[in-house]
Formats: sequence, C-alpha cells, structure tokens
Amino acid sequence: MKITRISVHQVDVPIKPATISHNRVMSVFDETIVRIETDAGIDGWGDSVP
Repeated sequence: MKITRISVHQVDVPIKPATISHNRVMSVFDETIVRIETDAGIDGWGDSVP
C-alpha cells in the first residue's frame, strides 16, 4: 500500500464569541483537516487545532 494523495484544508469553525487573554474576542476556531489516500482505496482523516 502506497500513499497516492495528501490533501490539507484549513477550516474556520464558528463558535459562540468568547473573550480570551488580553481582552481579545474569539468567534471562530481555526482547524486543519488532513486526508491521506492510498492506492488500496483506504482513506485516513485527521485534524489539528492550535
């Protein structure tokens, strides 16, 4: 089995506005989604957040 494609997507997930450090307001959650495809037809998904 070999990896044939890797796709990376950045997604802004809306959230209820919240105040974080230094009085900054956060209204979206930055998330990275990764898809790995293989020549055997198996796909894998993962995500990462800062």
